[in-house]
Amino acid sequence: MAGIKTIPLNATTETVEDHYTYTLVRIRRSPLTKDLIGETDAFRPKIDAVIAEERTLVEADMEATAGVHFADRDLDDSATFVASNADTKSPMGKVLFGGLRPSEFRKPILGGQLEMMEAWPTVLAGADKTVLKDHVPVLTARVVAGKAASTEKKLSWQKLTEFRTVGSRAKLNEAFNSFRKSLYGKLGDIQHGNADVGTGWAESFFWHETSEEPTIAELDRKIAGGEADLALWRKQREELRAEQDAVTAVRAAAARKEKEAKLEALQKTRAEIEAQAAAIAKELEET
Repeated sequence: MAGIKTIPLNATTETVEDHYTYTLVRIRRSPLTKDLIGETDAFRPKIDAVIAEERTLVEADMEATAGVHFADRDLDDSATFVASNADTKSPMGKVLFGGLRPSEFRKPILGGQLEMMEAWPTVLAGADKTVLKDHVPVLTARVVAGKAASTEKKLSWQKLTEFRTVGSRAKLNEAFNSFRKSLYGKLGDIQHGNADVGTGWAESFFWHETSEEPTIAELDRKIAGGEADLALWRKQREELRAEQDAVTAVRAAAARKEKEAKLEALQKTRAEIEAQAAAIAKELEET
């Protein structure tokens, strides 16, 4: 017998279900495989359980993404509110926005923007304008919500990734390969005992396993899918790089402003000390 190909461990649950169903219905309808129906049926709950788990994880990740969206929108609202009530070019404004225009500051989805805004409640608490001080409780709650949403998203994506790479889905694919191998052996025994079924009979119970070479259409579909994935990954990488660059720029600007403020304070202190020294020297000359 020619044999059957192994299902990749990263195959989707939909792929596994399609392969399983293809085999199942043929096992049920072939007059020679009645004895194999029970064990073939018995594998379905394993697939159903993993599909249900994945559905739950995907929904949780989508919900976490929605949480990030709304938390980011609230932080953007606070950034807009503060920018409209404070001079962004003033010392306080430069500390808040790091020298960035409000439109640039709002671009990251949480990330660097959230990181900068964590310090805003403390800064605004010392603002001269009452309207900015009054916004501190709202801002504080939004920052807390943003941090929670960011953490939730990271955890949901981590769980989904682990599920697909080393968790239940990967284990299901491994178990499905073992099941298929065992089933193929039993079908092979039936084929050997029934010469009239012809060669390739056992392989015919497995989806696409009789095709030795992929067709041009199949390769075109795979290439198109791969190119779409690649474009998406490149876009995500560009967005992440832009966000990281923005954070780096903001941190550098903030660090420079802090050093400039320290230098200005030291120079002022030195000038005061020099003035005091000059005054004392003058008093000594006069006495």
